Amino acid sequence: MEIRLLGAVEARHEGERIDFGHSRQRAVLALLAVNPNTAVTAERLIDGLWGDAPPQRARRTLHSYLSRVRKLLSVAADVDIEHRHGGYVLSIPPERIDLHRFRQLVSGAETVAQWDEAMALWTGDPFDGLDFPGLDALCGGLEIEWLTAELDRNDVLLRHGLHARTVPDLRVLAVRFPWDERIAAQLMLALYRGGRQTEALEHYERLRRELAERLGSDPGPRLRELHRQILTAEADSEPAAAPPSATVPRQLPAAPRRFAGRADDLETLDATGDPIAVVTGPGGIGKTWLVLRWAHDNLDRFPDGQLYLDLRGFDPHSAPLPPGVAILGLLQGLGVKDDAIPSNLDAQIGLYRSLLADKRMLIVLDNARESSQLTPLLPGGSTCTTLITSRHVLPALSASHDATRVRLDVMKPDDAHAALAAHLGANRLACEPAVAAELVDHCGGLPLALGIIAAHGNAHPNFPLETVAAELREATTRLDTLDSGELSSNLRAVFDTSRAALSPEAAEVFNHIGLMSAGRLRLEAVASVAGQPVDRCKALLRELEEAHLIEQFKPHRYRMHDLIHLYAMEGAHATNPDSSAAYARLVDHYLYSARSAVAPLVTGSSPITMAEPEPGAVVLSFTDRDAAFDWFGEEHRNLRDAQRIAEGHGWSDRVWQLPWMMRVLHHLSFHAEEEIDMWRRAATATANNPDTTARAIVHCQLAKAHVLHGDLDEVVGHVDIALAVATDEAPVAVFSGVANALSVYAQKQGDAKAVLPKLAVAEAALRRRGDDFALAVALNTKSMVLSELGDVDAAVATCETALELIRGSEEDQLRAAILDSIGVAHQAAERHDVALGYFRESLELFTRGPSKAIRKMPLENLVDTYLALGDLDGAREAGEELVAIYLKERHTEAVDRVRRKLRDHAV
Repeated sequence: MEIRLLGAVEARHEGERIDFGHSRQRAVLALLAVNPNTAVTAERLIDGLWGDAPPQRARRTLHSYLSRVRKLLSVAADVDIEHRHGGYVLSIPPERIDLHRFRQLVSGAETVAQWDEAMALWTGDPFDGLDFPGLDALCGGLEIEWLTAELDRNDVLLRHGLHARTVPDLRVLAVRFPWDERIAAQLMLALYRGGRQTEALEHYERLRRELAERLGSDPGPRLRELHRQILTAEADSEPAAAPPSATVPRQLPAAPRRFAGRADDLETLDATGDPIAVVTGPGGIGKTWLVLRWAHDNLDRFPDGQLYLDLRGFDPHSAPLPPGVAILGLLQGLGVKDDAIPSNLDAQIGLYRSLLADKRMLIVLDNARESSQLTPLLPGGSTCTTLITSRHVLPALSASHDATRVRLDVMKPDDAHAALAAHLGANRLACEPAVAAELVDHCGGLPLALGIIAAHGNAHPNFPLETVAAELREATTRLDTLDSGELSSNLRAVFDTSRAALSPEAAEVFNHIGLMSAGRLRLEAVASVAGQPVDRCKALLRELEEAHLIEQFKPHRYRMHDLIHLYAMEGAHATNPDSSAAYARLVDHYLYSARSAVAPLVTGSSPITMAEPEPGAVVLSFTDRDAAFDWFGEEHRNLRDAQRIAEGHGWSDRVWQLPWMMRVLHHLSFHAEEEIDMWRRAATATANNPDTTARAIVHCQLAKAHVLHGDLDEVVGHVDIALAVATDEAPVAVFSGVANALSVYAQKQGDAKAVLPKLAVAEAALRRRGDDFALAVALNTKSMVLSELGDVDAAVATCETALELIRGSEEDQLRAAILDSIGVAHQAAERHDVALGYFRESLELFTRGPSKAIRKMPLENLVDTYLALGDLDGAREAGEELVAIYLKERHTEAVDRVRRKLRDHAV
């Protein structure tokens, strides 16, 4: 199979053209074929197809495009699209793609025939007929690549006396690029050698006038010299060339003396076969140190010299270095005299690339801001190696050039410890090992922070390191400590320059993130706190991600380095001292999303009424139980933080409504201390709340939490408060919840008789409300108390009343629970055969329901009943199913209990 990009995008297999259908599918093929055998993320593909305005279901649409393209490519056995390494990979030999075949030919071209073969691959404009943002971004770089190759071929043609062949193409190029002095020189020389001296001189004169009128400049010295040679008929048989330079530049700054760690990253640079490597990461992560360490370790690979240029992409005192200034510095580094440097930028770029042709040289372009700074500075061939560092991802550069990408992460703890030891001495750290570990932890693996801490420690070599650690413990002043007094080693100043490079909207989102927890941020939560639409926020987060100020570790899930988060917190409070509106949106995102998530997990509607969410709060919607439960699992820490935010602002309703929405998560995931803590905060927040319903719910839930988690001393007290403040208008969940708490309390405490009067109060209230479902729940719990008292007949009769209340309804889950309770009553009377039938019927009904976890009740009872009947096989079968449920819930104590029970009876 052959793929063409240099013209109309198409693929051919055994000579037959493959029809890829509409243009977007051809664009997907093109975006993957530009970087074959390299993972391209879904986000980059979506950006490439739709830019900043993707459709609502862009990812799903992209997947359908990829599926179709993959199917069409499957006719070739060695071509495929695979999903790996966080992206999509077009697996294909690169020489099957005309762009990469062209690059291979150009890198080794010496003869006219070889150049002709390479240039013949360009059958038109790249991606002809496809107008998409990602491909448009590539075209500029490819045009420069084509032009450089075309002019290099012209030099070869002129050297071989084929000047007549170059004239038609050079005339066209001279019109397209009227001020390119390399083109002008080639055309003048070709005309002169073809006996058309007058035309050559006329072309020079036209160019001179246009330069004077439009730019106020004269042709460069190279072109003026060629003009003189043509005037005097001295132009020889060789094309005009730049003055040769004997200079071997050695511009690298000194190697870092105390370099530690980064072995994997150094190996990546060692192994690269690409002529370009891009090292990216946040400020202070050690990009320049890594590049300089590698460069000095590999000097023998670059006998023609090393160029170094600081592009000042994030300099606090000056703008990024423009390409015109940068190219002058590089030409001077190559030994070109000022009077030999062309005045035209394109000509300067051509001269620079000509000087580097066939050289084995290293070019380090440090601290780049954007791809447009870099493209003119890249050598045209493949013999040189270019190392680039940037705090930005530089997607346009990655899209248009094959390059090794090294994304620096924070240092591993052992490497960070080694780096600190290199500065402070291993013996000094060994004297205070716990403090040394604390220093490493506070620096978060950031090399600049480690260096600043080391400077503090070395300023007073006789002081214990504890004095430095004490200054770092207070998070609000930690950035003050990480300031050496100089801009280059001041962490806050480094972060300042990164934030200054953001768009105003992205900087505002960055500051708002300072109001959130740094660990796991969901897109919709960030959109809520920032007050931005989700799609717009996604684009702004992408800008932060490309600046390495935030990391997207899962789709639409982000995290931020602790020190960067501290800096964002400062910005949040400095730019918006009154952040209550942002906090209200954030809390309501979690509260109302939790209300949606709990709906698929519980039977019946929520018994509480709520106001509308804060305008601007993004509310998630859930219909799938697993997705809802997973969301609770991922967000439970943020939900706790949301309660504390509400508590701090005095929003008492939000304080108690949040744990109400989390009750299912707490009960199924055994977050005992967390649940009790949240309800205690709710009790404090509602203590003076005139809404007695809220207080009744809070104390009912506190009673349930204490009894479920084994803290029985406080159960009855909270039940008494709940019953005392609850009116008949209170939600039925209060009374049924009280009944449930009392039932379990009676079984665990062995004080069943004492709870019957309180159960009667709850039962009477439910009868007055006329809620058959809630009354059936309460009667079911009452039956358990009666079973504890040994009154089996009363327990069974109570359950039968409960079943009658829900007869004809579709409440199979409650019906299953009541049948389980009847089985418990018969089990208490040692009627194991009778109990077994009820447990099996209960299990069958539970199995039809949406949750496997709820089957634990009858399964536990089945295990005990089978063991009582001596049926070890039946007990083992039920026990294995029960263990599987507990393992999924990570309830290790329950797993051990069931296995121990089965093992003891097996013996």
